[in-house]
Amino acid sequence: MIDVAALNSCELETKEEPKVERNPIPSLFSKQKENDFYYDQLLERVNTNCISTNSNYHESNLLFDKYTLSFDTYNNFIASTVEPNIVNVYSKKFIGHMTGPIPPLVSHLNDLSINYNQNLVKIETSGIGSKIEREVLAFFHKEIFHYQEKVYTDGINDPEKVFGVVTNGGTMSNITAMSYALSNLLDANDKNGVNNQGIHYALTAKGYEKAVIIAPKLCHYSFNKAAKIIGIGKHNVDFFEWENLTDSEIQKRINDKINDYKAKNVLIVALVGVAGTTESGEINNLELIADIAEQNNIHFHADAAFGGAFLLSEQSKQKFKGIERADSVTICGHKQLYMPIGSSFVIFKDLCLAKASENNTHYQARKGSFDIGRYTIEGTRNFSALTLHGTLAIMGKKGFEEVLDDNIARCVSFHNIIASHEEFQIYKFPTLNILLYRYIPEKYRGKVLAQNLTLHEEEEINSINETLQKEQFARGNSFVSYTKLKCSKNEFYRTWFRTVLMNPFTTIEDLKDILEEQLRIVAEIKLK
Repeated sequence: MIDVAALNSCELETKEEPKVERNPIPSLFSKQKENDFYYDQLLERVNTNCISTNSNYHESNLLFDKYTLSFDTYNNFIASTVEPNIVNVYSKKFIGHMTGPIPPLVSHLNDLSINYNQNLVKIETSGIGSKIEREVLAFFHKEIFHYQEKVYTDGINDPEKVFGVVTNGGTMSNITAMSYALSNLLDANDKNGVNNQGIHYALTAKGYEKAVIIAPKLCHYSFNKAAKIIGIGKHNVDFFEWENLTDSEIQKRINDKINDYKAKNVLIVALVGVAGTTESGEINNLELIADIAEQNNIHFHADAAFGGAFLLSEQSKQKFKGIERADSVTICGHKQLYMPIGSSFVIFKDLCLAKASENNTHYQARKGSFDIGRYTIEGTRNFSALTLHGTLAIMGKKGFEEVLDDNIARCVSFHNIIASHEEFQIYKFPTLNILLYRYIPEKYRGKVLAQNLTLHEEEEINSINETLQKEQFARGNSFVSYTKLKCSKNEFYRTWFRTVLMNPFTTIEDLKDILEEQLRIVAEIKLK
């Protein structure tokens, strides 16, 4: 492997993670009953099906002119056309995105939630569902903020206490957090507040010129969406650098921005910290961001959509020190909690934060009602909380901890495998279970060591890696994604293979095969 220690912002860290013995398949993924059809199907997708056929399905007319098919006929269409052309995210060698297999227990519980068809907007269409949703939110609130037990036992039954809200995804959770922060700052329910008069009027009434969100450069793109939706505009998301800077440098950069905005009468809606970046899984210094937010009385939002699940791991939760000081925290269940797509939530430190964003009607979400729809941006919401509630009740924290620790152990193992290959360069030692690396052609390996690649050579290496990634996906045997990250000491972007180690069926041999296939592709299509 190319030793790039101290090369530049894309250096290889040499620190060691605690060694973790690889477990057999975690219990979360075990068979739930003797005749478990889903489990058999799961194993077939894991062990047999290719990742993608790369067919021209998008050019076909998929029966749009036929609306009187029998169920059996359509089922044949599923088997012949849909099944072969979906992306098999269950494959052991699909390691490129934050999507993976659904555990059997989760699948069975989700079937129940679908069959019940509850609408969690109001208690009249959810019944005990609203209570179950509150229990899930209270569970994660306790894992983050550690209030006294009485707060949770009493708060679950108190319609005026809101631990958080369930949403369809991390984007909606982040939008919700930014919207609620803005509402609280601009007297939301006052007759002259933002909810009644709109953002321009409310800002002007308070003497502000405009409003901004301050966030790290590698934050999720949903903050741009949030800025558009809440009316401040995506150009008013002000990004700060944090990679390869000291804490004092980061602190100075953020404080300079804050002081400049205060001098210009600009409202700061929130200061964002990321607990597990989408790009590389890195975690901001949450304690530092919390210090700055508290000193300046700014809403601190922690986006832990990807990393938040690791709060359930004794081994990993210390990496999130400072998250307990956040005002709001996003966590996605459909990432490392292995829930079906469309399971996310945002947790509020202050159980009254949501009050400023309450909406009421005469037929539902009435004042004082138990309806969680009083507070959510979305109206109709499905009963996704049942699936997570049941999994937690049956497996407990330990069930998740087992698979989460295994993911990190697998990622460290992959790091060590890549480190034994001179053909590859690693971005950084993994913080969680995302690992970035890239292929370096033989003719450039010495120049990488000497740190004297030209811009043209860097661009050629990028092109080779992008071609390699696309070819690997097209062949359908294995999959890694790619991303581009800017090296802070240079203006160019480097392309890196991006791997997310979260499939418990992926073995060390599978990881070796993925690298070997990349090297075969290099030789076959002459990318050297």
